[in-house]
Amino acid sequence: MVDRRSPLSHLCALGTLAASVGLLAGPTQADARTPLVKESAESEPEPAERKRRIPYRALEVQGVVVGQLLPSPAFGVDAAAVIGSDTFQLRAGALVLGIPPFKLGTGKVGNTLAVATADMCVGKSVFRSQIRMCVGGQGGAMRHRWIGIEPEGRNLTPWWAGTIKSDYRHVITEKFGVMFGAGVVIPIVGPRFRGYNQLGSPGPLVLPGPVGGQLSVGTSWRF
Repeated sequence: MVDRRSPLSHLCALGTLAASVGLLAGPTQADARTPLVKESAESEPEPAERKRRIPYRALEVQGVVVGQLLPSPAFGVDAAAVIGSDTFQLRAGALVLGIPPFKLGTGKVGNTLAVATADMCVGKSVFRSQIRMCVGGQGGAMRHRWIGIEPEGRNLTPWWAGTIKSDYRHVITEKFGVMFGAGVVIPIVGPRFRGYNQLGSPGPLVLPGPVGGQLSVGTSWRF
């Protein structure tokens, strides 16, 4: 059967079909572009997220009291640099302790301990507070000062010890905080003291430890 419609009718039909295809394709292309814009916006981290990614860097300075290492308690300063994050930190620094003279035989002996320290810490931050637990060690030397003892013993003794510490940090400003800590010191290598009475008989052997208790208070400066 022959189609007797005019060429004008065919052109009108083709125009209608093209318009319909355009209307259908238009929203589809717009929908395809929309997720790209949304994905680009979501790829940029929020300011709070960027702030959490900044490494934790701080300087800690604390006053320290250590008991039960020797007959006299030790007093000194612990200073360390800290790097890591709010949950995991590495701590490295130095500790200097002065130990008042204690009686040994017919005289006394005073001591000064100077060591390098290294700790690995895990922590938890809540609001303006941080609780941290650290395990590490210290190594250096103890210097001896003999008073009224002849002959004098050695001047220096190597010192190695393990440490377990916990502390609490309260944030006062964005960079400054105060700290309170407690822990134990476990001597591994240290001095051995023995005094003699006036008759030359040896007295009891004095050794560090076996475990010393430590208390500390100080400040933390974040940078």
